[in-house]
Amino acid sequence: MSAYLITAFIRDAKISPEIIQKLVGHSSLVMTIYYTKVEAETIRDELMNAEERIVKNQANRVEQMIRQRKLDEVNSEIFNAMGDINIGSINPILSSNSVMDYGICPNGRTQCSTGNIDVNSNNGLGTQVPSGYLGSENCLQCKYFLTGPSFLGGLQMLINETSLECKSVSIRMSDLQSEVKTLENEEYKAKKLGVAFNKAFQLSSSLNHYQQELSRFENFSCDMIMAVRYAMNSVTLLNINISKNSPKGSFDLITAQDVTGVELQLNEVSEYMHLDIVCQSASYYQSSNPEKASLNRAQLIDLFARKNGFDAGMFALNKKQLVDVGNQITNMLTARFRSFSKVSELMEKNSLITLADLGVNQTDELNEDLKFLISGNDNRLAFKDKSNITLEC
Repeated sequence: MSAYLITAFIRDAKISPEIIQKLVGHSSLVMTIYYTKVEAETIRDELMNAEERIVKNQANRVEQMIRQRKLDEVNSEIFNAMGDINIGSINPILSSNSVMDYGICPNGRTQCSTGNIDVNSNNGLGTQVPSGYLGSENCLQCKYFLTGPSFLGGLQMLINETSLECKSVSIRMSDLQSEVKTLENEEYKAKKLGVAFNKAFQLSSSLNHYQQELSRFENFSCDMIMAVRYAMNSVTLLNINISKNSPKGSFDLITAQDVTGVELQLNEVSEYMHLDIVCQSASYYQSSNPEKASLNRAQLIDLFARKNGFDAGMFALNKKQLVDVGNQITNMLTARFRSFSKVSELMEKNSLITLADLGVNQTDELNEDLKFLISGNDNRLAFKDKSNITLEC
């Protein structure tokens, strides 16, 4: 089997090197790796995505262990809304456990009608879970919901998405508040002059819409707070396991040997970075919802295109292509400039910085690649693969 075919199987088909070793009859795994020809660009791209894949696979591992009936191991690594470790909380009827990117529902998402504890009820019966970012099946506000360190990536995804929704709703609230204030001033002046105020319906409508957005903001804020709380409890449990030197096979995330603790940080980021983080999550998490973020990011990319003399074509892509092409553009720029802050500066609405300012001239290969992508092509960078793979055996 040729080196090109070995490379294709391992790099592109993602077949384990151990399997290829047996197929080609190599005496050692080192020999198989030697015949795998990987370019520096491929190594860089794979390393950029490796961390997210590791975090994502933690949730998959939990699902596998539930199927293998290793329930005791799973139960010791999850907790409920109160932060209590739930020994015996995984449903022994395995098919009833719904494993999601951000946690587990042991009832197969069928008990939402009793998932909210009614503090005013004397009999302690639960009531319908309040709707929120996840809709009527709002796991973040449910007493049955379970999560833990293995779901940190999915919880981070929810924190990023809910915070983006909160920001969007707050902007809408601010606009409505200004509109209401203007109309109320006009109403006051009309009464003072003794003339009819003919915008009463508009004022009433604006007030109603403001109250509606306020309610949405409160719901999204509560969901974000719960997601942060779950993530903080996950980090606490993770650090407990690190301090105890928990045995191999537990759900600890991969860390360096000298790491003594893990921290959760909430940072303020640029608009483009926030949108891009949400969109990048769609590459790993099935439950992600990047639609709104990808549309807003596409607008910034088209503005960036015009500023740099490219034809803007992101608007011509469908929803999936918007996410994929936008992710490629960000990854390409980040790989080139080795700094997301520089990418953010390039993409911000009011920024005057261009590619030329950062040393990218018209004949640069990066310029050609960006033109190709921004013009509305989803090529997944396949055209950059210059290895002539042959199928010789």
